[in-house]
Amino acid sequence: MAVKKVKIFEMDADTRSQCENESRLLRSLPPHPNIINYYDCFVKDNELCLILELAQCGKCASNHQL
Repeated sequence: MAVKKVKIFEMDADTRSQCENESRLLRSLPPHPNIINYYDCFVKDNELCLILELAQCGKCASNHQL
């Protein structure tokens, strides 16, 4: 698993809303082999923590040439 930490309380309201929407979107996606799985989220120490599946091959951008 991987933890994505986002300092949402240092953001303006619009950006914070976008982060919250991302969390809701990830939560609503059905399991798929080409999408990183979402497991959970919580707020700790003023950070939104998203618990996600770990991408075993590293960063997506480093595996593809654009």
